Amino acid sequence: MEFCEKRQFKGIFELASNETQALYKLMEKSFKPNFRVKIAEVELGKIVEKKCHDQYVESLRNAFATKALNQISLIYESLSKAAFDQGKH
Repeated sequence: MEFCEKRQFKGIFELASNETQALYKLMEKSFKPNFRVKIAEVELGKIVEKKCHDQYVESLRNAFATKALNQISLIYESLSKAAFDQGKH
């Protein structure tokens, strides 16, 4: 990615509301599935208050649920592999 593209993206991020920035950070940076969903629900509640954004809330809830389930499945998968590897030795 070119420097100018990064700079433009950074500008767009900074233009987003605080709630939107918080949701992005939760979605892309956090690896705590249960915590992520709880905090996301609080932030989504703030978005619902803004009528112009409430159309996105259900899709965002689904995205957070999918991401959380994916992370949980990765945890169980790694635990299963570890247990399998221990059984081999």
